[in-house]
Amino acid sequence: MIYIPPIPELSVYGVVDAGIPNKERICLRPSEEVNLAHFGIFLAIRNSETGGMTPLQDHFFWFGEQLVSPPAWLIVFTGTGERRTITEQEVTVHVYYWNKKHILFDVPNVTIVPVVFRIASIHMIPLLPNPEQVKHLSSK
Repeated sequence: MIYIPPIPELSVYGVVDAGIPNKERICLRPSEEVNLAHFGIFLAIRNSETGGMTPLQDHFFWFGEQLVSPPAWLIVFTGTGERRTITEQEVTVHVYYWNKKHILFDVPNVTIVPVVFRIASIHMIPLLPNPEQVKHLSSK
């Protein structure tokens, strides 16, 4: 098994109100000043025996460019809404929306978990000027 170290810049509180439409949310806290553009969340199925995770296709959330500092909360609602920042009891709360049309964390007989990750490097794939040059690669 591969060991991937945790992300010290973000503390994961957990999923709150799983399975409740318009309330289901992921709660995190920054432990230091951090640019959220370097982080994202994907969904995975957790294996109850091994603890391993298998990523689900097409379930990716990116925070976007935003500098956050403690004390703060990062709240990602799985439903629809408009991103905003509010202050409650002298704590900044950054509210995000995944804009899914359905709940994510209440699937019978399957444990779905959010996985926070850091984007460490990137490679842009260029568009080919002439797709005919590689047409043979997709042929059977």
